[in-house]
Amino acid sequence: MAHVEFTDEAAAQFRRLPRAAQLDFNEIFDWLQRNPLRLPPWVESKQIGERRGQSVFRVRVGRFRGIYCFDGEVVTFTRFRDRPNIKYGAQPKF
Repeated sequence: MAHVEFTDEAAAQFRRLPRAAQLDFNEIFDWLQRNPLRLPPWVESKQIGERRGQSVFRVRVGRFRGIYCFDGEVVTFTRFRDRPNIKYGAQPKF
């Protein structure tokens, strides 16, 4: 079973999201802990690259996006932003 972590930057960005988006992301975090490679069909997620041997994914909740890495054991969220202000080509900071 995996566990979900946040970088300091991602934690601050998550706290600034609207409450409804936070609740939706919290439900996704529960799914990620159970099986990080198989999210429910209502969650839009896709792999957007690799960084230092870790798969990098994007998950969507309404107009908000979360960027996370998965190394096989830990899911680490690196960014949360609204759609116009997030660049998918930007690699996460480690």
